[in-house]
Amino acid sequence: MKRLFFFLVVVTLTVFAGCFETTEEVNLNDDGSGTYSLTNDMGNLIGMARQFGGDKMDKVKNAVKDTVLSLAAIADSVTSLTPAEKELVKNGTLGIKLNMQEDMFVLKMNFPFKNAADISKLRELSQKMLSETMQKQMASGDIGIGEELNMGGSNSEGGAVPRQIDDYYTVEYTNGTISKKVNKEMYAKLASDESMTQLKEMSSMGAPITMNYVINLPKPAKKAKGKKVKLSDDKKQVILKATSEDFFDDPSALEYTIEY
Repeated sequence: MKRLFFFLVVVTLTVFAGCFETTEEVNLNDDGSGTYSLTNDMGNLIGMARQFGGDKMDKVKNAVKDTVLSLAAIADSVTSLTPAEKELVKNGTLGIKLNMQEDMFVLKMNFPFKNAADISKLRELSQKMLSETMQKQMASGDIGIGEELNMGGSNSEGGAVPRQIDDYYTVEYTNGTISKKVNKEMYAKLASDESMTQLKEMSSMGAPITMNYVINLPKPAKKAKGKKVKLSDDKKQVILKATSEDFFDDPSALEYTIEY
């Protein structure tokens, strides 16, 4: 079971296998505290695992896993995290739902925060923790099918996490305003990012990533601007849905400005 789980994570983090969906949700309270969650729905990767795994996948064809792990325990084992970073994630959880027969594979990280300014850091840490935990499992030999099936190889030297689409944006939470803007300087160098090149190729082949962003406000929005922004009827929920194709065609499609 553990071997299968970490193989699927390897594929996701290294080659951005297409046709999976991410949902980032922020719940804000009046005092600036709240919760941040990141859900990765990667059920379509199971079919890919079957295709490349051959007979090895027969051993786990009926595998089922439904559990929630404390991120405090995981963080303690990641030596590259600073004490401040460990403090930030110690109350977080990682939920895993896997059902091979139903092509279900969902990972959900959930973090409480005291200050909305921590959200960007939590986004970064969620990827880092998942990546480094996977690398440790590979090093220990826990991924018995990883070397045979890993299509993208291991992560970059030093355990660095491949750059994500959201890394090309700056998000700010200040005084009742939330804004997300593309980092134009970084975006101008997009072609030199190998992981983004792979993702662009997958997207052009009809296998884009779908990205959902949900922000639950403590009060109705006064203004919500953005090419793909939608407001709920009570104006307390902001939703943006985009794909990796949108990112490559027009990065401003993922930008927004919200006042509440």
